Amino acid sequence: MSTTIRPISKVTAVLIAVACSLPQSTFAQGPGATLAGVPGFTLIFDEQGNSRLNGGLNPNPVTFIPGGGIQFQLPGAVVPGDVLVFNPLDQFAGGHSDRITFSNITNAGVRTDFMLYESLIDESTGADNLADVASFPITSTFVANEIGPEGNNGFTWIPDPNNTAGAVYNGISDGVVPEPATIVLGGLGMISFVVMGWRRQRRATGLIKSG
Repeated sequence: MSTTIRPISKVTAVLIAVACSLPQSTFAQGPGATLAGVPGFTLIFDEQGNSRLNGGLNPNPVTFIPGGGIQFQLPGAVVPGDVLVFNPLDQFAGGHSDRITFSNITNAGVRTDFMLYESLIDESTGADNLADVASFPITSTFVANEIGPEGNNGFTWIPDPNNTAGAVYNGISDGVVPEPATIVLGGLGMISFVVMGWRRQRRATGLIKSG
């Protein structure tokens, strides 16, 4: 059985490295963890509904909920449940700033999984993002920590730290996800290096044969 390794963008690699360096809860499998047999993925998303899947464009539907909240369709089945995002610098709502909720529906035997992203309205600026909501239940025992200063912060949720091939969720609370153009440029650069190396090898082989 062969295994295909998909390249990831530099931005995704940095975000994953940061996520792995953060302290994680000691649980085997939390909300959003991929079910058995489901390929892992990395989803980057922001409060305006922009998203990237595995470093590229996200082909799955995104739905904007009336009154606030953004629902992202996931590429595979995951564990249902919700996760609170805690920002120690934000005293509003006891430091809770965001919430992600995983759910699924089954229609005609076909299961589809979703992640709902909600962010509490900033008390100083009011609602200015599509994910903003006035309130949400604070009931989950699962918590992700938001990092970075206001205006440039985000969080990472790794629901199953023991599964290196599982799901990773990178939420950008302030700002937007990186454009795929940076990924394309990086890919073109790698291709040019490969072509240059191939040409040099052909030249060297030609010189050896002619000698």
